[in-house]
Amino acid sequence: MQEFLLHDTVNCNLMSLTGYRTLFLLRLLMESPKSADEINTLFLNNKYIKETFSKDTLRIYINSLKMIGCEISRADKSTNNKYILLSHPFEFD
Repeated sequence: MQEFLLHDTVNCNLMSLTGYRTLFLLRLLMESPKSADEINTLFLNNKYIKETFSKDTLRIYINSLKMIGCEISRADKSTNNKYILLSHPFEFD
């Protein structure tokens, strides 16, 4: 999308940034529990994402992961305001 906005052309190599953000979030949560602020800092520093998102938008990504089988705890006082990936249905090599 960013390439399209910059060059006004569509290329078959364009990736879904929403999908990428969701997979990147999965990787972050696989490493360790993260707060919304930590996630946004890592999103901002990512060479493809380069932006931050509201807590509501981050919850949309979290809910997308839940819909495909990930079990993620809520970020509340009991989890020190961090999202925790409890389980996921994937096998990685």
